[in-house]
Amino acid sequence: MTEVHISQVPDDAAVFKGPKGGDYFFRNGRKVYIHFRSKIRQRKHRFEPRRGAFQRFLQNQTSIS
Repeated sequence: MTEVHISQVPDDAAVFKGPKGGDYFFRNGRKVYIHFRSKIRQRKHRFEPRRGAFQRFLQNQTSIS
């Protein structure tokens, strides 16, 4: 799904409102959705295995190398 900030919408673009309230315009025959707030960067989560045998297995693998 393509999204752009309201500042990047062309002046001559016709803006439509979807059935659920989303604003969009068409670029090359495809919908481009408009957002008004800056996107919040999502944190990159580290992989943490659950407790148990699989965690012990991974700890043993890392200690070998």
